[in-house]
Amino acid sequence: MDSEAPKSMIGTTGDEQGNWHQHRNPDGSAGGLVENTAFVAATAYVAPGAVVQGNARIEDTSEVKGTGQVIDAVLADHAIVEGQGVAIGGEFRGETVRDEVRIRGGSLTGGWASRTHPRINNRAGVRTR
Repeated sequence: MDSEAPKSMIGTTGDEQGNWHQHRNPDGSAGGLVENTAFVAATAYVAPGAVVQGNARIEDTSEVKGTGQVIDAVLADHAIVEGQGVAIGGEFRGETVRDEVRIRGGSLTGGWASRTHPRINNRAGVRTR
């Protein structure tokens, strides 16, 4: 199913109609929008309000919950982006990005970051609104 890109996305990599599809979650439920240039594993979960775009890769049992956004980033080893979290670029393995945190580039492994309690492992930058 092709869908029009949401108007509230922070990226603009492919916002013409037809460049998007709706992810089907492992439980058979309808998931969020995925740009056709991105990859989401059949075992991954993407919430109906979430967006995956650019050259993002959502691997294994990783999850994008709430209105989370993943843009040109890799989520693996059950990494989670939830709430209004945004992962932009870089690689996120086994950690959680939540609330309104935006993480750009670098890598985050085995930790979590939230608006009120940012916790960073390795080299990642955290930017809050």
